[in-house]
Amino acid sequence: SRYFAKYYRNRGSHSFTKKENIMKVILIDDEISSIEILEQKLTNYCTDVEIVGKFQDPYLALRFLQAETVDVVFTDIEMPGLNGFELLTAVNDVEFEVVFITAFNQFAIDAIRIHAFDYLTKPILIEDLQKCVNRLRSYLMQNTKIDTNPFTKIDQQHEKLLVSTSESIDYISIENIIYIKADRGYSILQLVNESTFFVSKSIGDYEESLHT
Repeated sequence: SRYFAKYYRNRGSHSFTKKENIMKVILIDDEISSIEILEQKLTNYCTDVEIVGKFQDPYLALRFLQAETVDVVFTDIEMPGLNGFELLTAVNDVEFEVVFITAFNQFAIDAIRIHAFDYLTKPILIEDLQKCVNRLRSYLMQNTKIDTNPFTKIDQQHEKLLVSTSESIDYISIENIIYIKADRGYSILQLVNESTFFVSKSIGDYEESLHT
């Protein structure tokens, strides 16, 4: 994606600490009602989430992200002046995970291609939001340092592959993988125990990680 050529090169470390277990998040949407609804759902139905910023103006959000450290950015995509993709491209050092929230399904493929952590459609279901937050927490607990590929990571010491699907985050022993098969822009991992993982990652990303 032309938007995220710089996004990958500048991945950094999260502010999240295992001791505090608190995710610092910001909300970006040009519609105040959408911000208020998301804030209410995060506050009432998700634990250990601290909202440290709310922005209707993406340029103000950009200024905040250039100066402050957060763990997660929940952002709309279609916004006047600066859309969600352009906003993140403009950030000098991306040190957070991204969850896109939009009413338009046509952006889902773009979000997958740039490896956003998740993609939620409006109106946001509480169950979907809780699953997303739980996955974020698990991921941040396991990874205080983020490499250039947030969805695929090799645990060099134990020869395991970190695989994130829509339902879970798992460490898979490389020796237990029979094959990784390409399926359009996705990958299918077949394990020796007959388990199958369908992941929104291209096979090229796995090849790069396995040879790192």
